[in-house]
Amino acid sequence: MKRKKITQKEWNETPKDYKSVINGKPYKLFLEEKRGTVLTPVVIVG
Repeated sequence: MKRKKITQKEWNETPKDYKSVINGKPYKLFLEEKRGTVLTPVVIVG
């Protein structure tokens, strides 16, 4: 699974219900057209 890149500002603005940290790695809930909602690992840049 490819990790998406988001900024620190985007991470901070995301409601806590849509993000999580699992085993020290940040995850964010995204909406995909074909699969619906997906909890995806993210890389926080800047």
